[in-house]
Amino acid sequence: MRNATNSEAGQDEFGKQRRNAVSEYLQLRSCWRHPWPHLFLLPARLAALGYKYLRWKQAQGKTPPRWLCAAACMKNEASYIEEWLRYHLLVGVEHFYLYNNNSEDGIEEVLRPWIECGLVTYTVWPGRHQQFAMYRHALKKAAPETRWLALIDIDEFIQVLDGRKLSDFLREYGEASQLVIMWQHFGSNGRLKRDEGFVIERFTRREEGTCHVGKAITRPAAALDTLVHYCLVFGRSVDEDHLPLESFTPPLKNSASRIRVNHYAVKSQEEYALKKSRGYATPGSFSDDYFQRLDRNEVEDESMLPYAERIKMAISGSGGSAVADRDTGASRAADLTR
Repeated sequence: MRNATNSEAGQDEFGKQRRNAVSEYLQLRSCWRHPWPHLFLLPARLAALGYKYLRWKQAQGKTPPRWLCAAACMKNEASYIEEWLRYHLLVGVEHFYLYNNNSEDGIEEVLRPWIECGLVTYTVWPGRHQQFAMYRHALKKAAPETRWLALIDIDEFIQVLDGRKLSDFLREYGEASQLVIMWQHFGSNGRLKRDEGFVIERFTRREEGTCHVGKAITRPAAALDTLVHYCLVFGRSVDEDHLPLESFTPPLKNSASRIRVNHYAVKSQEEYALKKSRGYATPGSFSDDYFQRLDRNEVEDESMLPYAERIKMAISGSGGSAVADRDTGASRAADLTR
């Protein structure tokens, strides 16, 4: 009973944080469009909005040094992080902003070569329920450094379904401030224990259809605030078909025919039990019901297996060196910004 009460309280707190972010955004937008009624009531908010608006307008005339980066918060992800990093390097991510939230599994040692060669900006961020704060910090940090920023988790892999690099795919969305991408949940494949192999090769069964929630790739210079799954932005938020999204209230358009976020939320039962003990980065908790809802195995989907082989080849070819990966990423960035 206590766990249920804690979970409900946590979800209420998470909902409160989201509602506060939306409310502040709406007030700021109202101030900008109709400033006189708010002139003496909300000067600080007007100043904040003005600063972010000018930052966004100035960014439109500049080319940041990087095209695509990713940010994630982590807690005890040491055994998964290298696969996640190498996969996203393969699809065109050039740099990573990683936040260590109370990890106890030696992840800093795993990341050390990535940090030393400049591929990872690493921040220790203690405390409970810190995902909003970490994402806000990442948006501010990345704003002058990259055109696009993916705010995702270590159990999420962004896949362009025609095989193109994600960095190339984003060239279609030059006028947008945010691309919203739908989840597809991958289940446990009936696995009870953790076996050898990468996540993307062990779990090849997913839900039929598309989830009505997802994540986003955002222009950080255009961001007002984060809602974790998406950001509030100046400019347009669009889906994969370039259609504008006026609201982020589910159900969103369930389209993932061109790009999707593969969400490996549960993995095996053994791995889910460890995840459950680790806890949420946002208020709330993992439950048995969560596993049942997201253990989706209706469709066999092996489209990620070629990436697993490419990751193995990259590890073999570089001798496991993050420096070689950095040089590949730098070369790719130069191509995109020419």
